[in-house]
Amino acid sequence: MYNVLTHAVISAGASVVKYSESYKTGAHICMFGLCWEYSRSPDVILQRDNTPGNCWALRGSRGYVVVKLSRVIHPLAVTLDHIAKEDSQTEEISSAPKNFAIYVSNLLTFLVGTEGAFLGEFVYDQEGFPVQTFKLEVCVGVETGRIVLSNWGHQNYTCIYGLRVHGDPAL
Repeated sequence: MYNVLTHAVISAGASVVKYSESYKTGAHICMFGLCWEYSRSPDVILQRDNTPGNCWALRGSRGYVVVKLSRVIHPLAVTLDHIAKEDSQTEEISSAPKNFAIYVSNLLTFLVGTEGAFLGEFVYDQEGFPVQTFKLEVCVGVETGRIVLSNWGHQNYTCIYGLRVHGDPAL
């Protein structure tokens, strides 16, 4: 078991600092005569709630998210969450992540658009358990990570329900 589950959660100080364009659902919220288009914030991936529909939907079939962790750690694994097919209204989850790669570096590296150090490439199994953990091979002290991903064929959006980073605090 991985000892720490708090490195990529808002309540511990983690934050999403850069991301692909969010998918626009067409839903609007109106208040006092002012209306704006509604879409979930990417911060939802750093909270623990796998209720169907409570995901961050990034526009298109591929994209990225950059997360600043709560502290510098030696990452051991990452966990991606989605929902099971039987929990989906359509009983399909083609918007689930498929291929994803993890890069780490300092925050400035990602803000200027470079990739950082490569930690691994993985496949989220849409037929598997909804919460899947992937072991990282390289153990370096990091504070910021970038996840680059594609989905299982949904052309309009890719949904991420949760992201966790497991590891030991760097000394």
